[in-house]
Amino acid sequence: IKLGEEGKKGLKTNIEEYKLKVSILSTEMPEGWLKEQCELYDRIIELSEIAYGKESLETAQALTDGALPLYLLDEYKTLLEYSLKALNIRKTILGDNHLDTAQSYNDAGIAYGKLGDNDKYLEYAQKGMEIRERLGADDVLLAESYNTVGCAWGNVGNNEKNLEYNLKSLDLRRKAFGENHLETANAYSNVGVAYAALEQFDKYLEYSLKSYEITKNIVGDKHPDMARCYNNLADAYMCLNDYQKAIIYLQKALDVQHTTVGKYSDSLIVGYENLSVAYEQSDELEKAIDNEMNAIEVSEKVWGRIHPKTKTAYRRAGELLDYYGDYNLALKYLYEAFDIHLELSKKPSFEIADLCHEIGSIHFFMQDYDNAERMISNSVNIL
Repeated sequence: IKLGEEGKKGLKTNIEEYKLKVSILSTEMPEGWLKEQCELYDRIIELSEIAYGKESLETAQALTDGALPLYLLDEYKTLLEYSLKALNIRKTILGDNHLDTAQSYNDAGIAYGKLGDNDKYLEYAQKGMEIRERLGADDVLLAESYNTVGCAWGNVGNNEKNLEYNLKSLDLRRKAFGENHLETANAYSNVGVAYAALEQFDKYLEYSLKSYEITKNIVGDKHPDMARCYNNLADAYMCLNDYQKAIIYLQKALDVQHTTVGKYSDSLIVGYENLSVAYEQSDELEKAIDNEMNAIEVSEKVWGRIHPKTKTAYRRAGELLDYYGDYNLALKYLYEAFDIHLELSKKPSFEIADLCHEIGSIHFFMQDYDNAERMISNSVNIL
């Protein structure tokens, strides 16, 4: 009422301008473009709530659109928040028997899965799929649901159903888009991951290579889809014990991630950890240690010192330094992991007992028997 029709018209123009900026960022992909997209979508959502109302279909669509960069940035809590808000709006206005509501069920399921609630992942994914099947949705929407349901089954341990649904999704996407399309490339990737869960690693590599070949012909090296392709190929080669090839693709994935999310992001922690493991398997311990140190730096920037991921990175760095033969530095990092663990939880656990034993064993090897006895006694008492 306060804005009047001219004010609302101006807001709608602003929304379209922000959408254009989002589109330009997707095309040009400057450094940190995904984070900038998230900021733009936050503004689009805010303006949509003012122009159309908080409980409007336009706001629900803005929330749905804003979910994609959040997914790519691993911002899963906010992704779930957006998806549930959009779902509640659509259920209120459209009811359960609508394709847009099905989309929100699908999106919320994915967010639940990424946050580790696999029962809700499967529940919401199946609700979305059932609505789409009941309404006779097109191949594109059904393919999306089959993929989501398949991955949800995989998360609860039914790898056969995961493969079954993702093969259905691949067939529908090839039919709808043809071979040379990103959706088809993603479907090949999902089938490959399903084969990996069944320990059919040759098939994993075969389908990952198909996904990679299609993707590289469509998008440039700055696109997040290329990071996914590189990581899958690296994982497949790791499973097949070809660590040198794994290292090449893991490094390429990190290069893409630096471009898309900047220097500090949760996904980079995983990238450095994986690269560290690959170098360790190749007996290149110095490079393994260097990459674990990078993981610590990023984790402290992203999550802070007192966080499970930072603790894990410190412990792994200490173990690598122990293996390398730098026992004093190994103890420094393992004690750091020990201190973080105590800050996170005072409760006894197998993990802290194991860490005490590990520290005590290094003291024993260094003939520091007092500290060895102290830490190993701690381990026994905890157990």
